[in-house]
Amino acid sequence: MSKFTVNKTLFEGLAQFFKDKNSISPFALMPDKTLSFDETDYLKETGILSGDGSINRSYHDMLSVLAAPAAAVNLLLTGGAGLYKHSIYYDATYGKCVYATYMGEDVVITDEEKPESLMDTIAKFIGKSNLKSIDFNHDFDIEEALVIAAIIDLERKLCLRSLIDEIPYDQNLYGYSKIWRTINSTSSSIQWFVHIINEVIGEYTNLSYKQVQDALERLVPRGLLSQKNGLYQLSDELVFLANRMLINDNVISVSALKQWESEVVSSGFTSVQAGVHDILYLDFNGETIKFKSVSSDELLENIDFFINNKEYFSRLTA
Repeated sequence: MSKFTVNKTLFEGLAQFFKDKNSISPFALMPDKTLSFDETDYLKETGILSGDGSINRSYHDMLSVLAAPAAAVNLLLTGGAGLYKHSIYYDATYGKCVYATYMGEDVVITDEEKPESLMDTIAKFIGKSNLKSIDFNHDFDIEEALVIAAIIDLERKLCLRSLIDEIPYDQNLYGYSKIWRTINSTSSSIQWFVHIINEVIGEYTNLSYKQVQDALERLVPRGLLSQKNGLYQLSDELVFLANRMLINDNVISVSALKQWESEVVSSGFTSVQAGVHDILYLDFNGETIKFKSVSSDELLENIDFFINNKEYFSRLTA
């Protein structure tokens, strides 16, 4: 059982000791770096490197898993608690796993941690409750998801302004142009659902004016929007959702990766949390995005599935 902490620069330097690195290795994403004499001496002093400059035997097996993992789970929490990134790397048998926790400028590498301990830490970020403030579950194509996200963001801004200015809040209606501008000009912040949806999709998506119009017209018959004199407003349940999620506290992203021959197969989800009872689960399958409200207990169960269900990787194929 081994554990050590190094800064990111030294962690990058350890990549040079491994020629064979696959696509899901953390070393594969790092720039080429050669350790300086001082850095090498420091790693010798800490025992990570042996006297001849090679990796100490007690750490070599652990770092070999990082260099060419068969699978990995990446967990990212960002928001009110700052940035917390935790990755688990599995060997080909899925029997050995190595944990990497990114804390500011430091990286903690260990094979000592237990899944239960990790879940306890995650629960402290998220909270625990079997209650949720709203029951919402709908699937949208990309255009529809961005339109819904834009109107939710507009409604949230309206509600926040009413709180700040101490004026009565009244639900608003929005036209094509306003919605189109919101989709195509939203800043990169976890506070805006348009930005989060683009992150879930994996690329920034600009919609044409016609795409926005067509998406709006598809959403009205589904009862998610209503139309009045060419303007659109959210359904009652979406207004309630927007009002419950005024300030996003956490965005939780979980991704499972498997090296499948020369390809990488991936799965996962993202959740947006405004409070312990206000969590929106987002799952993109390549074509549609699921918007689903979940309790914090449900969210923790979903995270636990990826962390503890090693059999899942054997079923994950291209």
